[in-house]
Amino acid sequence: TSYKSLVLRASGQDATYSRIRDNVITTLMEQGNTGLSEDRAVIVQAHKQVVVLLNGKYWGVYDFMEKITEHFIAERFHLGNPQSVDLLFGNGNQNCVLAGGGWEDYTEMVEWAGSHDLSDSANYDHICTLMDTENYATYVAAEIIVGNTDSANLKYWRSSELDNKWRWIFYDFCWAMNRDDKNSDAFTSGYRRDFFTRYFDPEGHGTGKAASTVLIRALLQNATFKQMFLEKVALMLNDVFTPEKINAMVDEKQNNIAEEMKYDVDLWDSINYSTWQQHCDNIRAYADHYQEYALKYVQNYFSLSDSEMTSIFGRVTTLEG
Repeated sequence: TSYKSLVLRASGQDATYSRIRDNVITTLMEQGNTGLSEDRAVIVQAHKQVVVLLNGKYWGVYDFMEKITEHFIAERFHLGNPQSVDLLFGNGNQNCVLAGGGWEDYTEMVEWAGSHDLSDSANYDHICTLMDTENYATYVAAEIIVGNTDSANLKYWRSSELDNKWRWIFYDFCWAMNRDDKNSDAFTSGYRRDFFTRYFDPEGHGTGKAASTVLIRALLQNATFKQMFLEKVALMLNDVFTPEKINAMVDEKQNNIAEEMKYDVDLWDSINYSTWQQHCDNIRAYADHYQEYALKYVQNYFSLSDSEMTSIFGRVTTLEG
């Protein structure tokens, strides 16, 4: 495999914490059964944990990964012409273009969705000609289940060489699967947080509520999409991001760099080795506890009966309320 451009990343916000969050989450998504065919996948960047020597000097542990560009999309989906790709970020306005055009079409689609009743099958069918709704449901379900507090950092694309439908990219999880803290359930960034209410907030989601929620809230008015979304949440919770799989992946990614981190922590002096180990354990704690809270919050948000919960998720939460 060849790559047009690559990124060397110091783990972003996770640089002084675990160093493995992004790797753990994107690898699990990449390996998981999301129910999508390869040509409709919610894709992740190729990534690898590496040690950097700069002009012969030890520079520590980094993430080495593909850069998200039109060439990244073209390579993954076997496109002959990267210039056929429109790639946007954030809310997709004229200031959020990474490649091609398409921002006017995207904003028009979102505005149309927000101003039409998508419970009407004809209106929903129209939106389905513009975007891959199953891809989007998969993406949003995964963002919520991993507790991504930086969910406004999003990218999506389409290609005229394919069906020209918008699809989403799963990336940047240095602020996900966060540790439990002393904040109340409403303000914690850890597993006790209601990430459903947070993601569907009419004022926006992500840091500073910067990302529009018009599209997802409009789509959830449609019974077909709502059911598909709930089934994707169940898939993420019961298959892709199970406690067993998360913990096993934490073990793998932590062990990959365990010896090197002894040198890395001395180099940068921003974290010590035992603290680094504790931050890895914090991800394990998320894995061990998040499911009961996710079940509680999804039932509350969508007003699901216990029988509906059992039908979709296989169980109800053991938590009160």
